[in-house]
Amino acid sequence: MITFHAIGSGGDAAAYHDKAFSAEGNVRDADNYYMDESAGAKWQGKGARVLGIEGAQVGREDFINFLDGKLLNPETGKTQNLASRGNADRRAGFDLSVAPPKSVSVMALVAGDDRLIKAHETANHKAMSWLEEHASLIRVKDNQGENVKEQTGNLLWATIRHETNRENEPQLHNHNVVPAVTYDLDRKTWRSLTNDEILVLRNGADDIYKATLLQETRLAGYQVEHSKNGRDFEIAGMSPQQIAAFSGRSQQIDDAIRARGFDPEDASWAMRQAAALDTRAKKHDLPSDVLNSAWNERAQELGLNLAGMVDAAKERAATLDPQALKAEDKRLASLAVSEAIEHLAEREQAFTVANLEKTAALMGKSVIEDVKAAIEDHREGHMILGRDGMPSGATWLTTQKALNAEKELVSTIVEGFGKGQAVLSSSSEFDQMLSEFETKKSQALGIDFKLSGEQVNAAKNTLMHQDKFQAIQGDAGTGKTAALEFVREVAERKGWNIQGVATTSSAAEELQASSGIKSNTIAGFFADRNNATKDLSMEIEALKYKLQTAGQGRDPAAPRIEVKHLEAKSFDLNFGTNRYTFDHKTESVYKSDGGLMSRVAGLLLDAAEKHRGGAEKLTGEASTLGERLKVFASEKVVGLAESLGEKMISYEKVGVVEAQA
Repeated sequence: MITFHAIGSGGDAAAYHDKAFSAEGNVRDADNYYMDESAGAKWQGKGARVLGIEGAQVGREDFINFLDGKLLNPETGKTQNLASRGNADRRAGFDLSVAPPKSVSVMALVAGDDRLIKAHETANHKAMSWLEEHASLIRVKDNQGENVKEQTGNLLWATIRHETNRENEPQLHNHNVVPAVTYDLDRKTWRSLTNDEILVLRNGADDIYKATLLQETRLAGYQVEHSKNGRDFEIAGMSPQQIAAFSGRSQQIDDAIRARGFDPEDASWAMRQAAALDTRAKKHDLPSDVLNSAWNERAQELGLNLAGMVDAAKERAATLDPQALKAEDKRLASLAVSEAIEHLAEREQAFTVANLEKTAALMGKSVIEDVKAAIEDHREGHMILGRDGMPSGATWLTTQKALNAEKELVSTIVEGFGKGQAVLSSSSEFDQMLSEFETKKSQALGIDFKLSGEQVNAAKNTLMHQDKFQAIQGDAGTGKTAALEFVREVAERKGWNIQGVATTSSAAEELQASSGIKSNTIAGFFADRNNATKDLSMEIEALKYKLQTAGQGRDPAAPRIEVKHLEAKSFDLNFGTNRYTFDHKTESVYKSDGGLMSRVAGLLLDAAEKHRGGAEKLTGEASTLGERLKVFASEKVVGLAESLGEKMISYEKVGVVEAQA
């Protein structure tokens, strides 16, 4: 699990660091997180590489300076002071604490399996490197002077490993102290880090960490059991009761969550963080030999044969084929990426690379290297495409299906230009209805009620514009629903049926409550439509059966193909008047599009069909040369009209709802 703790402001940095590195003091309420093991703390990240200190031991002076925003600029050789830019209250940084499942800590620290310590360190580094790639954001001015976000691709952090919690129980974890700084490679200067994305992507980094730890734990020969939340796991062979016996601190947090009326298994990170703060006590450090002795005695009391579990794991590891396992992991990662793309594309037209990576890592329990390789394969296969011009400084992706849907949407909107059906035809009628609406609202509310100019304009466009589609865009609280309430009242008075749809049930409820428009979710709307379609299908089948049993079915000698000009209506939809072609054998319905070419072609085909019978009649009656020439000319005209019409016309198969209508 990864927890987040903000580290003060720049003005408090010195006092914070003095506590962290003094004999008595410490970083959080006199808990010494950094003093005893400061010799093991190392600088990591590409930001450390810029400074030339990657892998170097963390020194007290650098630690304080970096959190205070004072860093050497490698380009100028001078020290920059980010706090001097009128931002004295800037956030100094944050501490990301990364910990494995309790069973991993027990096997690593109590059973002494150092392979799991290495696995944790590897997973910690990959999680932090993933955050560095996707969350190193700065704000800069674009060419228009607007603030925009950019990725720098580098962070600076000090990492240190600890092995106990506040209750002196075995708890392997790393503290990653990240100064809120990053180096702008394009402009050759240090800048303050925008912390927003760190919080957004923390859960994703947690998934990257757990996927890596899971793979390394399996390669070490351990079997695992997954929790019901789909994210966590424990090493098999330890019961929940035995794990809980080493988890007094976790039990305190769980109890605090239960006291709030929630299930610890379903608790959010924020809830666990709050519970952790509420139950935090002062830590009392004990010598490592005393702790190891107490831990092993506890394991024996619980009936745990930890040495036997380590030996069994090493035996299993010796029989594993790492190459075969990694090949299978790559296959599963490819499947996970495909599933993640489908999952994300159901909800959004575009999604970030970071979102795709973390979703695939969670779905497939796949390590980040395999996920990245699978994403690249999908990009090379054109299953996903880069999406330019998106906000936030992140790299965005989309699918060809999404692009096709957007193109179709744009085409549909363009085709609707000038083809709308206005609810109101005159401005005077609009003004009269607006006045009546505002008067009624004023009386109901007991105050003078007026729609704003923008609300009136939005309502007017919706009710009177000649285009088929209208869009109203506005932030929350800007009065969209008030304008829609007026639109609903006017439309209903004119005999229209208004249907509201929204992406979520809460939004649909809000739309219906505030505007009076009967509303549903998009999924619910289509479910109702499908149910109505099924009901109509059953009615049609019943009617066909009655006609057949009454001897009123379709004459078998009748033509298979039939063409009619019809106005089709179904439910609340009006498909308009179109030229429909019915194939009675396959029970399929087609219509020609509404373009000029197809309309002319339809007229030619209708004319050919109309005059065909006359030509055939003349053929049977013609006896003189003149009459035969007249028949020949008539046949030529019919044939030419039919030939031209067939070449010019285009058909599309209509949907079930329109066909049944």
